[in-house]
Amino acid sequence: MEENSDLSIEKLIELRNEKIKKEKEKIIHISKIKDYIKKNDCEISPETFDALNQKVFDILNLAIQRTKLNKRKTIKPFDL
Repeated sequence: MEENSDLSIEKLIELRNEKIKKEKEKIIHISKIKDYIKKNDCEISPETFDALNQKVFDILNLAIQRTKLNKRKTIKPFDL
């Protein structure tokens, strides 16, 4: 019986991770970033795009919190 509960926990973790991946859509424009990096005579690893995408989400989430705390609906440059 313990094996079944362990399997269900593993399955739940897997489902949660899949949901997180789906929620984290790409909001950065990868080809534009690649072009910019190449113009500056550098290369970029594929993992860097995920990290950059996460940074953008983090910045936006903080800006959203600040905007709401100030009872506004419009994010302004100083919220970043």
